[in-house]
Amino acid sequence: MGANQQRHWLLDLINIEAKEVEGEEFPTPLIAAAYEAWHSWGSGDVLPSWNDAEMMDLPLSLIPYTVVVDVKLEPLDFVYRFWGTGMASHHDQELTGKSVADVRPIELSRVVRTSYEEVVGRAKPIVTIHRYVQDNGSLMDDYIIRLPISDNGRGVSKVMSVVDTPDKTYAYLNGIRQLFPSNN
Repeated sequence: MGANQQRHWLLDLINIEAKEVEGEEFPTPLIAAAYEAWHSWGSGDVLPSWNDAEMMDLPLSLIPYTVVVDVKLEPLDFVYRFWGTGMASHHDQELTGKSVADVRPIELSRVVRTSYEEVVGRAKPIVTIHRYVQDNGSLMDDYIIRLPISDNGRGVSKVMSVVDTPDKTYAYLNGIRQLFPSNN
């Protein structure tokens, strides 16, 4: 790593926990609100369709931290249809139109791909928690709900991921630090 290059904070991902949504167990009220919006788009056991998905039903503070992937079959891949501006800043990369394989660092790409595969296989929402070590040694969590969307009501054709980073101040300051790296 060169003298003017900083280690990207995403390289310090230390723990990932994924679980299927059960009842009313949501890690944050905003994640619960995202689930309720998704649930309102569907009818009964039929998955919501992309035509019924209305991102403006999500908490407005989460829309910049929302991504949507198209599920491609044979070979299985996930291509970003929408990559929110908050995600571009938070992850220091723009991925609209790119594959999940393009996510950096590669370790995060693998984790995200596995989560998408779980949503496609289960055809149910899952909540994922990504835990990072901050520069000062404290922890920062990203709470992510991955929501299946279908073109035919059964198979998953898209996955909408909504991220709540309760410590958005740190994420914002980290983004500023990357824009203006120190020379020490």
